Amino acid sequence: MRAGLRQMSVAVLIAAIWTIAGSPGVAAAVPRRSGTAALLIPATPPTVYVANYSSNNFSVVDLDTSVTQTVTPGGSSPEGGAVVLSPVSSLAYLMGGDEVEVLDRTTNTVVDTITVPGGQWLAEGDISDDGRWLYGADYIQGAVYKIDTVAPYAVTSYPVVAYPCTLMLDDDRNRLYVSSNSTNEIEIYDTTTMQQVPSSPVSLGTSSSYGISLTPDRTRILAALTGDVVVSINTTTYALTTLFTLPSGASPRRVLFSPDGGHVYTVGNAGEVWEHNASTYALEASVTAAGVNNVFRAAIDPRGTAIYLPGSGSTIVPIDLTTGSGSVLGTVGAGIPVAGSSWKNITVSVAAAPAAPTITNAVPGSGQVTLSFTDGLANGRAITGHTVSWPGGSQACPATSPCVVTGLSNRSYTFTLHATNAVGDSPESASRTVSLGAVPDPPTITAAVPGDGQATLRFRDGAANGSWITGHMANFAGGPVSCPSSPCVITGLVNGTGYTFTVQAMNAVGNSAESEPSAVVTPRKAPVLPGVPLRLAAIPGTTSVRVSFTEPSGTVPVTGYEVSVDGGEHWAQLANHEVTGLTPGTAYRVTVRAVGTEGAGPAATPVAVVTRLAAVGAPVATARTSSSTVRWNRADGAGITGYTVRANPGPAWCSTTAVDTDCVIGGTAGTAYTFTVTVRGKGGAISDPSKPSNQVTPATPGLPSRLPADAQPVLTTTKGKVASALRGQRMTLVGTGFAPWSTVRVVIYGKARLLATSVTDAQGRLTRQIVVPDELTLNQKHTLMAAGVDPDGVARRISMTFTAKG
Repeated sequence: MRAGLRQMSVAVLIAAIWTIAGSPGVAAAVPRRSGTAALLIPATPPTVYVANYSSNNFSVVDLDTSVTQTVTPGGSSPEGGAVVLSPVSSLAYLMGGDEVEVLDRTTNTVVDTITVPGGQWLAEGDISDDGRWLYGADYIQGAVYKIDTVAPYAVTSYPVVAYPCTLMLDDDRNRLYVSSNSTNEIEIYDTTTMQQVPSSPVSLGTSSSYGISLTPDRTRILAALTGDVVVSINTTTYALTTLFTLPSGASPRRVLFSPDGGHVYTVGNAGEVWEHNASTYALEASVTAAGVNNVFRAAIDPRGTAIYLPGSGSTIVPIDLTTGSGSVLGTVGAGIPVAGSSWKNITVSVAAAPAAPTITNAVPGSGQVTLSFTDGLANGRAITGHTVSWPGGSQACPATSPCVVTGLSNRSYTFTLHATNAVGDSPESASRTVSLGAVPDPPTITAAVPGDGQATLRFRDGAANGSWITGHMANFAGGPVSCPSSPCVITGLVNGTGYTFTVQAMNAVGNSAESEPSAVVTPRKAPVLPGVPLRLAAIPGTTSVRVSFTEPSGTVPVTGYEVSVDGGEHWAQLANHEVTGLTPGTAYRVTVRAVGTEGAGPAATPVAVVTRLAAVGAPVATARTSSSTVRWNRADGAGITGYTVRANPGPAWCSTTAVDTDCVIGGTAGTAYTFTVTVRGKGGAISDPSKPSNQVTPATPGLPSRLPADAQPVLTTTKGKVASALRGQRMTLVGTGFAPWSTVRVVIYGKARLLATSVTDAQGRLTRQIVVPDELTLNQKHTLMAAGVDPDGVARRISMTFTAKG
């Protein structure tokens, strides 16, 4: 189920950052076939969560501290069902019958309880990627419970397939997958509406499934069927494919993935574990854990170093994957005691250093600063403290916010913070720069403008003196009033009365002295001005912009219009709706205002526009095999960043830098093309397309009568390289490295014979189905060759050799 996969990926990511940051720790033992991701996780033994149905409780086994804790759910139906780990917090949800216990994983203590009315046994569970929605499958009731993890914990019940034993979320598609061990089907629900999609279940044929898992790329579901096979279900088309068959009587129960996604582990009912390659599904190794039966759920260590199985007694049995060799998967370890004898549901997490904290606020003072912060994930061990650092110093901080840093000078500092738990130190937080010091210097009033019953003050701050300016105070007869920043509008004044203003700045240390007083300001009624022009639009030319707008509403006569191309700083008279004399390829902020007899009215909201670049002349095209070469003259003007060439008919195109004035474009042999060039500039500026080039027709790739020596053996199929093929068999060839949208011809040797002609896709990839000719000589080798050109127009030939069979 995806809860385990999600926990795995989070742990790997955290450990990668933790290791790069230089925190202490020892790399984990490497699984014999694992990718490098396992090396990045510190060698902290995991915590194993075991839900014990037979004894109605949960065991929390901390293999790092060798402490086992038993948690008994409350309610009238206390069965131990599933354990789900939150992907965004240090909480675990212990899903019983009619209650879910909320466990703090850093202290292994129950911190809350969620009541599930009518629940009997929540055997399986999963949680959304944002940690908000918890889902539980009730095996007895044949229902799914959707639980809001934010108090007051709303719980909704939905009827599903009988005896649901696996539940799995796919947040990418808003899908919930539910399987049963008594019916031969998987039901799929939309997590928003909880309606089935499709309306009928996906049939598994004649077998049912105890366990389904989602591949790491979320494109397929792998289901272990009671018919001793593992099948794949496409999550888009729901098509079912058999991947591999297990020994008779295997009764597979669960499918697990290695952390690097390279291997699939299938767990049988009696403790057998088979390892298959995740790409070819070839069997690589296996092992049988004695003393294991009636497997309900197994789990893999997020580092890929061990698999944990339910033992037949009150134990769980580990398989050490770091000790395997040859066809032996690993070593079966001694049973780990837990409080349950059957139907055990296992979940595993690895404690790691914390995630980086976030500095949320910094309040400066004289010689000190108070930093407030929030922690990231504790990752399985309680955060015990923090350390704040700055160039030239550091200081220990408590486990909780805030942290007061003292002994500083009145100057600017840049701080970072990291958290610490029993595993190690987190990465450093994002930095926060703070200036410490004295009260600010007084501001300078630069303007005081009267209005109707109000005045607008504009001012410029003086030196902050080491501590951020947090606000201002305007003083006058009838004041003071608070002014966050310049400009400051002071209302409630009396028209015709003169006012004088001063301004003070404030920071964490205190208030500045008052500014020099403003000139006397006398409020008055505002002049009657035209309204705002509406629906302003601007169409760029090369050296001009044409504007259109709707005249302002109202009764004030408009005597003319003014235009600004810098957002309203400078204005000029607008004539014929056009602004001329502009620079090609330059960004402007165009606005317009109406002018009346008493002055100019408010401006329209500025429109961002970039003038067009000057176009280049028509390019010259030269036909080549499956491609064309296009050349053009360099564009005039500054700020040119490159060129885009497009073919007609499309969709072929190419893009160059400012210094390159030619490119090769793949094309379909026998099709006539012309090409246009568009100039690109800074800020998103472009030119009009050039005039079309001369018309050219790419030639068809030549096919030698004998297999050329330069044919690279890299042609393959959708099922990989094939060593042999039946006459009359259909296969889909796959080849890469060709020019995009170019013609490729497929021929077969000994005796050369053309099988197909195809056109590559936008990535230069050939995908073409062919039929193996019936007349090929049996038991002899034949070679398929795909001939075309590479992105530079150079001949490219790739091949694949196989033996013809009857």
